[in-house]
Amino acid sequence: MRSKRKNISEKIYRLISDNSSFQKKKIDSFHKDLMKKNFEEMEFYLILYKKFLTKNNIKMNQAVAAYFEMCRDMFTCHIKFLRTGKYPVQKLADAKKNVYYNKTKMKSYMVGLAISQFFWSTHYKMFKHLQSMIDKNINTRSYLEIGPGHGLFSFYSINKLKKLTHFTAVDISKTSLNLTINFIKSLISKNKLIDYEFIA
Repeated sequence: MRSKRKNISEKIYRLISDNSSFQKKKIDSFHKDLMKKNFEEMEFYLILYKKFLTKNNIKMNQAVAAYFEMCRDMFTCHIKFLRTGKYPVQKLADAKKNVYYNKTKMKSYMVGLAISQFFWSTHYKMFKHLQSMIDKNINTRSYLEIGPGHGLFSFYSINKLKKLTHFTAVDISKTSLNLTINFIKSLISKNKLIDYEFIA
């Protein structure tokens, strides 16, 4: 099963599984049902992701560390909710201060989230759902994305929608929005005539 993974996906898998038997088991359970074309797609986007990391001076082991930080934060929130019926952050002002407006925290979260896109079954299904929606609306000329995060969905949509002329991205976090901008500008052809609008 592991031999189906390509170079970068295998490297990320090893970095994760060598540090967590729980994560290894979870990923193995998900990946065992994927087909060859799924692994090829995964590798294609992870190659782009690696280029993005390199441009932003982030090493792969740092990206995986960000992934683990995201996992720990989500687990802590989950346990808190199960015990009290409430999440740790109750007020928007606190969420802005501690997460959305915290450049270090938000950048780490987005970098980790990008990895989960191909190593979590739920997040991968979300990406496949977006792909199916875009494929059904292939002649779309105007596109709005709220909460673009790491920019992967935006990248796919811009590349796929050949008739697209206007792209708008809205995010509460300027850090997240800037990551999306950097991701798009570094990977999308400058010859593609699209009017971009980014709102935070």
